[in-house]
Amino acid sequence: MNGPIETLLFDFGGTLDADGVAWKERFYALYRADGLDMANDAFAIAYYAADDPLVGTLPPTTDLAGTVHALTVNLERELSPKPPLSAIARF
Repeated sequence: MNGPIETLLFDFGGTLDADGVAWKERFYALYRADGLDMANDAFAIAYYAADDPLVGTLPPTTDLAGTVHALTVNLERELSPKPPLSAIARF
């Protein structure tokens, strides 16, 4: 490094804010405690489908609470029952 440090990036998502427990695991435990009957692998697919669209789309001023809220909204959408494709085709 030849110049001054201009940016310091903190990794929220379990590394600094949850003793190394990733958010996916924390969310999964909370949903399971609330009655979700879904295998961890299936939940992981839904979680990443909810999390990936947030990358680069949240305003830089979004705080931790806003980030968790946006992730939760997307995750709820992913976990909601979806109509079968045959029903969509008839529409």
